[in-house]
Amino acid sequence: MPFSEVKPLSQNDLLYCLPKQELERLVSACCKGAQSIWLVQGDFRMGKTSFFNATASELARVNVVPCQVQFSPTSGKVFPDLLKWLAEQVWESTRLPCTEISFQYGTDFLRFLNHVIEQLASKTPAHQPPRLALLLDNVSRLERNVLDDFASVLVELIDDRSRFQGLNWVTVIITGGVYLESLDTRVSTLNDRIDLSQSTTLILPELDQHQCLTLVQNGLQDLNWLAQDQVTSIGDQIYSKTHGHPALIHSIGGKIYSELEGGKPVNGALVDDAAEFLAGRLAMMKSTFRSSLERAQQDWHLLDDARSLVRSDMQYSRNDPVIRRLEILGLVKQHNGRCVLRNEIFRKALEIWR
Repeated sequence: MPFSEVKPLSQNDLLYCLPKQELERLVSACCKGAQSIWLVQGDFRMGKTSFFNATASELARVNVVPCQVQFSPTSGKVFPDLLKWLAEQVWESTRLPCTEISFQYGTDFLRFLNHVIEQLASKTPAHQPPRLALLLDNVSRLERNVLDDFASVLVELIDDRSRFQGLNWVTVIITGGVYLESLDTRVSTLNDRIDLSQSTTLILPELDQHQCLTLVQNGLQDLNWLAQDQVTSIGDQIYSKTHGHPALIHSIGGKIYSELEGGKPVNGALVDDAAEFLAGRLAMMKSTFRSSLERAQQDWHLLDDARSLVRSDMQYSRNDPVIRRLEILGLVKQHNGRCVLRNEIFRKALEIWR
């Protein structure tokens, strides 16, 4: 299966690397009922949806009922409609008989989840507690007012566990990142309001050099005239440009595949030219990278801070609000105690961004 610059990742795709350690950690927490809210962070095309699909499959295997929900702006124009729509998704996933419930406030939805756990308990062995996992993908697509109200429900999910005992066996897994930072202060401090044993941020990792090379080998395998040492060299160069960022590996790999298929020779300029092309596209066209820079400037006036990293890195401190926001936006990372730009392509794109 060849590289493509636009093809979405699939759970069973040869071009997708499942982060097994993160998967095991998340599934273990759902089984124990130890943590109620998980925030899964990762850039565009880092494989969040594929990770959700793999998580749902593994949860079902270990008798945790998974409920996958794909949000869109039309999921609920008003809060009660959203709660009703979510309840329908839960009913469908659990295959329990649907009961007519009126939803007006967040407490109504929590009461509903408690009822679902009670129903599941009546159908499971006494030694096996009923467990439900809500996998909420693209929550940030909700309209702002509905999103704020829904975030309040997440806080109440923790606060009301003594009132609704069933909530102890409900785990909510959310694709996070900019989502939390885009909300009101009351909501963006969600992690501060929830004990660390109950809420965890899970960051999908970049690939290591071996994983990157495996992806490159799979992505270029249709070009069977390439020698193995040529593929290895291309893979090593791609890793040096992307530092294992899956989306960038796919994008630069797609450009290289297209160039080679069109007859361009394998030489020292092949990967450099593809990286230059990708950096220009990230900077000049609508992209997640460009949107992150625009948000950094419009909301927090951080463009100069980001650009300063092109010239030199800085001491990393998770408590530094500038570093934290740039990190959440996916622009920087920690490396050997320093705050650095994510990769060389981001560095080049930031140099030419206007």
